[in-house]
Amino acid sequence: MFGLQICRRKVRRIQVEITIVSIRLDASDGRVANRITPKKKENNSAMDQQKHRTEGERTGGSAGTSPEWWKQAVIYQIYPRSFMDSNGDGIGDLNGIRSKLGYLQRLGVDLLWLSPVYDSPNDDNGYDIRDYRAIHEEFGTMEEMEALIEEVHARGMRLVMDLVVNHTSDEHRWFREAAASRESPSREYYFWEREKPNNWPSFFGGDAWSRVEGRVDARVDSEGRSQGGRVDADAGKGSNGGEGANSEEGDYYLHLFSKKQPDLNWENPNVRQEVYDIMRFWLDKGVDGFRMDVIPLISKRTDWPDADLRDFNRMVEETYANGPRVHEFLQEMRREVLDHYDAVAIGEGIGVTHRTAPLYVNRSRKELDFLFHFDHTFIDHGPGGRFDPVPYDLQEFKRVFFRWDRALAEEGWNAIYLDNHDCARLVSRFGNDGEHWRESATLFAMLLMTMRGTPAVYQGTELGMTNAPFERFEDFRDVEVMNAVEGVRKRIDSQGRGKDGGRVGGRVGGIDGGSDGEMDSEMDVAGVITDASAENGKKLHRELASLLKALQVAARDHARTPMQWSASEGAGFTTGSPWILINPNKNRIHAEAQLEDPDSVFHFYRRMIGIRREYAELVTGSMEWMDGGHTQLFWYRRSQDRSTCRGTDRSVGGGGNVFDVVLNMSDEEVLLPESLRNRDDELLIGNVAGLGSVRGRRVDERDRGDVGLRDDRKGQSDGRGQRGATSTNSDWLQPWEARLFVTSESF
Repeated sequence: MFGLQICRRKVRRIQVEITIVSIRLDASDGRVANRITPKKKENNSAMDQQKHRTEGERTGGSAGTSPEWWKQAVIYQIYPRSFMDSNGDGIGDLNGIRSKLGYLQRLGVDLLWLSPVYDSPNDDNGYDIRDYRAIHEEFGTMEEMEALIEEVHARGMRLVMDLVVNHTSDEHRWFREAAASRESPSREYYFWEREKPNNWPSFFGGDAWSRVEGRVDARVDSEGRSQGGRVDADAGKGSNGGEGANSEEGDYYLHLFSKKQPDLNWENPNVRQEVYDIMRFWLDKGVDGFRMDVIPLISKRTDWPDADLRDFNRMVEETYANGPRVHEFLQEMRREVLDHYDAVAIGEGIGVTHRTAPLYVNRSRKELDFLFHFDHTFIDHGPGGRFDPVPYDLQEFKRVFFRWDRALAEEGWNAIYLDNHDCARLVSRFGNDGEHWRESATLFAMLLMTMRGTPAVYQGTELGMTNAPFERFEDFRDVEVMNAVEGVRKRIDSQGRGKDGGRVGGRVGGIDGGSDGEMDSEMDVAGVITDASAENGKKLHRELASLLKALQVAARDHARTPMQWSASEGAGFTTGSPWILINPNKNRIHAEAQLEDPDSVFHFYRRMIGIRREYAELVTGSMEWMDGGHTQLFWYRRSQDRSTCRGTDRSVGGGGNVFDVVLNMSDEEVLLPESLRNRDDELLIGNVAGLGSVRGRRVDERDRGDVGLRDDRKGQSDGRGQRGATSTNSDWLQPWEARLFVTSESF
């Protein structure tokens, strides 16, 4: 059997990519569209690599596709652990993803972003990689990964993978070898210092410099995978092997994230070549590019300056990101790898501002194609970062999008997203997840699909999934949360020792978020304040209660609860015990019900994706901020002249269209701007009663009753668009109402 598998793999390796372009009739509206079905490419020999590169340079990419196909794409991010479990172990997997490709195709997305599925110890849910060329056994096998790639392509979609190369796992072979001996060639793959060279903190709490605890066994198996471990428990002692091993003089290594995520030394050309080989490995398997995790951090300031700790976000920009050689490294990556494939390079732009973004994404720079910036995801962070949440300001929210659009309008490109696996749920964070849940969830769908850039939908956002009711620290799974809790305990512990020698210890699970710092006799308070002075015990209680409240708003685990496919006990996600709690609101928010409901959040997303695909102005057209700083409205205009429309390789709706997008981002009714009143005949789509369908036609005749003709009845109330009445002639926007108007010669 083993020999047969090897033969099969060899057969796969001699396959040459065949790109089949078939013309299909899009049943949704009768338009003709190109469907691209690329086969897997696995050219591993030097000769095959050169042949592939030459062909790629000659054709400029796959036949029948735009060189910048990613501009027209709609991204859907899959967090595999929480998407769909196919074998009942409570963990999502590759076969689970394959089983839901029809659902994604129906939604209308066409570029799938897969969060890490590589072999990993899962300290940071897969963003700590032990083997870049292996699939974690919880997710499946390499054969199942290859089958997923092929089926995605067969359905006319593409797939990008996370490229996590700022750091590895501390269980990666390179790090084990480096930690075991100062003489190892792998030593220079990471950063080591005899003493801590600066005050840098980790993103996940604590210092960014640590010593390896215990002696490291660097043995590997026949395939080069790490088999060793720490073979003693000399906690706090350096473990560098050879001279100085297990001595107090052991070296410190850099980890900007978890202790189990040591940072790679990109100054070493061997590291860069290793990364490029990993990229080729996956591109030759047929993936269509990479989303590059924390890529602005790969170049370090190796003079190790101290950081200004007063403002975390500013510290990231000025100290961790945008290092002296980052652009040199990215340009080399483009020359060495990306130029030879029809692949997209998407950066996670942590620490990048609208002023520095053009250096990363302008075409003439030859680095990244576009990036996910952080300005709006940090907008509700206080000086202390994620767990210091503050109310967000709508004016700044609007300014962020327009600053970025202007910065990249001439030569660059942008990503439009509102949430991902590192954020709280969109409708809970920026909208209203109570009385106006559906309206705010669909409003954000309109915002995503009508701004200039490539939109990205995070799994479950198309259903309006909300934050989960985490009540105890034990409910969380994120290493960032665990480190935050430990940080509070250590700080109070040190204060307790300094004052009276007492120690604050015990477990913290008995703290809830509703006590406002008061002791609750029903809690296991003694377990929290063991051996502590009363003063410090109360302080610990208050700080942990405050932290829990912040986590209930801002923790990353909110985005990581399982997809809600049905109202069943396991939410249709699993038949087993889920790895993290399932949101109990699965009983009313789930895909099964929304697929059958023509007015659901899901179908509104689907319609907005369809509208975006139909009109080029909504992809590449200009953006103009129209609301003049209104405190509740977000109003902008999209337009593009006819000559530009004709230049696109896509079908467009008449050309020369002007779109007005008006969003009431508040819980109050708002009067429409005067120029938008009495434009009922120009309303393309809205998200309240009577406005949920596309003007004048059915979007998808296959789904009978799914999207009907627009209801042209006029509201019979006082004209203020009361709930439950059609408000197509109303001059008032209901809470969280969104309308899209279009003016063009074709209408």
